[in-house]
Amino acid sequence: MRTEDLSQAYDKLLSVAGAITDDDPITEAARTQIDWVITHIALSDRMLADTARSILNGREAYVDNASAMSSTTIGTLVSTSSHRDRVDMARHNAHVLIGILDEMPQAAADVDVRTRLVNRDGETVFDGFLAWGDIIHTRTTQHIPGHTATLARLTGNSNHA
Repeated sequence: MRTEDLSQAYDKLLSVAGAITDDDPITEAARTQIDWVITHIALSDRMLADTARSILNGREAYVDNASAMSSTTIGTLVSTSSHRDRVDMARHNAHVLIGILDEMPQAAADVDVRTRLVNRDGETVFDGFLAWGDIIHTRTTQHIPGHTATLARLTGNSNHA
């Protein structure tokens, strides 16, 4: 599958996230949101990489973002890691996801994937099938850029949005 645009979206996200330091004058509320966003992205990428592996290996594939939205899971990771650790985890997981996508034939974009999406409160907002290519396209054009804009706004770094 083609990943150039997704790679560029991650480059922007990781540039903004990586520029954040402990010395930046950011409110505690903003830091909490920054921690959530970066950890959420890293967990989402891990889940999407598992889905991609299933597709690549001809197994039934599904997406369920509940663990990447879980306040308990995110809180545990935030409390046991530094900002730098979380950025490194997000960078690593994005690299793994893109690497697997690079191995996939473009035809994999047409695979229907059982998908369950929940919001931050754990409420199901979608439960059905989506084409794998649509999931990756949405990640590329909406999800990652949206989180990049959020990080830029929270840090006052509008140059990267």
